Amino acid sequence: MEFAKNYLEANEKAIHNIYDIIQKEHISCDFEWQDNFVYTDSEEEVIKIKNELRSVTSLGFPAELVENASLPFPILAGIKFPNQAQFHPLKYVQGLINSITNNKGQIYENTKVYDVHKKDNGYEIETAHQHVKAKYVVLSCHYPIINAPGFYFLKMYQETSYVIGFTTNSEPFLRYVY
Repeated sequence: MEFAKNYLEANEKAIHNIYDIIQKEHISCDFEWQDNFVYTDSEEEVIKIKNELRSVTSLGFPAELVENASLPFPILAGIKFPNQAQFHPLKYVQGLINSITNNKGQIYENTKVYDVHKKDNGYEIETAHQHVKAKYVVLSCHYPIINAPGFYFLKMYQETSYVIGFTTNSEPFLRYVY
């Protein structure tokens, strides 16, 4: 229960942290407070939704059971999570990039990092061509390069997914479908 409550609170703090960054840095990314829904249209899954709701509300989160989630299709049951967030992720990231570079931060792209060492009050990053010193380091890569606690590198695997885009003349799909 304690782990679940901490996880829930961390997610809520993350939303508010993102909102605070957007406000402080004046990032235009279409941020909106929105309700979020987890739902099912399967009779067999309704009990799982109800059990999930019971778990979430026992942690003190104000979720509620709904039978209509304002979706373009019917649902049998859902959980409404109020005051969640919606924003354009690419606009947000571009705002972060602008904020970092405007404050004399540096961003290195397309640079293979071989190792990161704690050194003095910061870090030394070893690349193929140079060593970079930094007070803070953000590793934003698909595959972790450092054997950090949790052994995430052991849990990673390659995956492929597909998408099809097409136009159709039949109702109600008189638009691009992705």
